[in-house]
Amino acid sequence: MSLDNSPIHFQWKNEDVVRRFRTGVSLHGHTLHSRESLDFIERATARTPWFSGAIRKQMRRYREKTGRDLDLSRAWWTPPLSALQAWKVEKAQIEGLGLAAQVSLSDHDNADAGVHLSVLEKTRQSPVSVEWTVPWRETFFHVGLHNLPVDRISRIMPELARLTERPLEGEVADMLAALHDNSSVLIIWNHPLWDEGQIGAEPHRKCAESFLARMGSFVHAFELNGLRPWKENQDVIEFAEAVSFPVISGGDRHGREPNACLNPSNAASFRNSWRRFAAMDGATCCSCRSTGMRFNCGLCRISATFWRTIRRTAWAGLRGATGRFTGRTMGARNRCANCGAGNRRRW
Repeated sequence: MSLDNSPIHFQWKNEDVVRRFRTGVSLHGHTLHSRESLDFIERATARTPWFSGAIRKQMRRYREKTGRDLDLSRAWWTPPLSALQAWKVEKAQIEGLGLAAQVSLSDHDNADAGVHLSVLEKTRQSPVSVEWTVPWRETFFHVGLHNLPVDRISRIMPELARLTERPLEGEVADMLAALHDNSSVLIIWNHPLWDEGQIGAEPHRKCAESFLARMGSFVHAFELNGLRPWKENQDVIEFAEAVSFPVISGGDRHGREPNACLNPSNAASFRNSWRRFAAMDGATCCSCRSTGMRFNCGLCRISATFWRTIRRTAWAGLRGATGRFTGRTMGARNRCANCGAGNRRRW
């Protein structure tokens, strides 16, 4: 199936696409409660000679001083927005389309964003959600757990953390089965074909197929991800079609922009929205104008989000210099290590 023949609509191509819906559902947005690894920096700058050279120089200095290699996988950064700020960003985009807003924030292995929103009057209807890391065979997957019962969250989260640390397949299946039995919980397999563990495309695909065979009966839908490349999303759509699963969009926002894609609905509540999605052969996803998903490569998008974040926060005092810096990072001579693209746009 091509993207043109899929249940995906592009709001910048057709302004009327959302008019037959009442509600916009934003899934999979991150807040400052997520810890994001810095291990992508070496890959993102591999074809940027002056920057990769500077990083290697600092790595040599670190090795000389400490006697060990610098492991960027142990370092992390956090997205810039609080739970309330992220909710407002998503809500503003949805209401700007003339729709009522439903927003589910899901941080990595952390449900604090939804818990914090649940105690505020204007956001108390927001679902409590998490992006759960599930190690599997030679790799790992991320599973979006949306609308978890807030009165049980203090018991659920330690159990999820234990299973991430010591993932016994039978116990992982039992946990997903228990959550699946709760009719209010939505379970999404986030970016299922992203080889985030870097084991290779074919080994990852085999792991994905084995995960589906063991856990598929507890998953409601696959995710079309706003941060991943078009080719990968197309493969996910075909994968879902082959095994008769619906596709639901998740924006995977990490920066200050709203999610790149939404799920239009005519349901009045989050629970009713996802039940309508799951009942369809494929959810109707809307890719929004505000971000336009202008990069073809996921690594480009991740890098762009990272540089936008540090330019406006940690390095705010060097805004002019970093504006030039990020423009050069993807300039004509400096290509993305993943897709080879160059871009002189100043992010």
